[in-house]
Amino acid sequence: MKYPNTGLGQFCLHFGQELKRQSHPDFNSVFLLPRTIPPQFSGDRHIVASSGRRYLPCLNSGYDLWHSTHQDSPYFPDKKTPYLLTIHDLNFLWEKSGMKLSRRLKRLEKRIGKATAVVFSSEFTRQTVLSHTSLAENIPSEVIYLGVAPIEEIVPETPKVLPSGPFVFSIGVIKPSKNFAALVEWMAHMPDLNLVISGIADQPYADMIRKRIVELKMEDRIWLTGEVGENEKAWYYRECEAFVLASKLEGFGIPAIEAMRLGKPVFVSNLTSLPEVAGEEAFYWDNFDPEDMKRVFEEGMNIFAGDSDKKDRLRRHALRFSWAETVKNYKVLYQNLLKS
Repeated sequence: MKYPNTGLGQFCLHFGQELKRQSHPDFNSVFLLPRTIPPQFSGDRHIVASSGRRYLPCLNSGYDLWHSTHQDSPYFPDKKTPYLLTIHDLNFLWEKSGMKLSRRLKRLEKRIGKATAVVFSSEFTRQTVLSHTSLAENIPSEVIYLGVAPIEEIVPETPKVLPSGPFVFSIGVIKPSKNFAALVEWMAHMPDLNLVISGIADQPYADMIRKRIVELKMEDRIWLTGEVGENEKAWYYRECEAFVLASKLEGFGIPAIEAMRLGKPVFVSNLTSLPEVAGEEAFYWDNFDPEDMKRVFEEGMNIFAGDSDKKDRLRRHALRFSWAETVKNYKVLYQNLLKS
């Protein structure tokens, strides 16, 4: 919840809100929250994340089940409490090396070893974990897809950064794994199109992207907006010609599904979880050669324009990923763990 506009922040926010909506007399939810309580949970029963709770799990007692909603959470229950772990991705396998990679793997294995059960956000993530860790056969595990909030219900708000012509939209933390550099190079081959990239842009990679935009003299065609709120994001989705994502690493790929909910054509890389989640209705880049990307985009846009049912199929595919269904599946798992 520290970064509510990131993928993980959105998961925690929408999962918690839907868990409250599906309240049941058999469940009393207690949320672990930062000291600055998110307004969406201000009136809910909660405990505050603290160094004491982080380093003394004995303080986290008295619960029938403890659910860590992501694999990097440093908070654990006491030894008597069943522990459910959700793993979204193992992106560090490609981002780290040497001792740093070894330490991250050992840390993850330790957390898996503590778990009573493990949930993965995609089959791709599950297979990656099985390939790189010793997930014990006696630990129950399953895939539960993430939900995607109904962005079509959000009132769009005109953003501060407005493109000057037709544009494609991309969103994500501006870091190497998201591969925004490929989109910038592609833009040099798309003279009639602009690009808007939204997301936290405080890493050196973002500075490299800005420098390259200047070198290509495309300051009036490519915009890095920084982090945007839900209403501004909704405006970009609604007004864009297409959504594009050249990411090399994704545990799920929420933005692709958000765009589909609005019936927008979606162009993504064919890497990691994206083909699994975006499915047959997306268009895929097999490589990041700018000319090949141009060809795939132009062919895809022609297909989209000539297929009157395409928008409806995109929306139907996206509606498979609802928070109501996600939480319902988790609640079934909660009940099974509480019975065992």
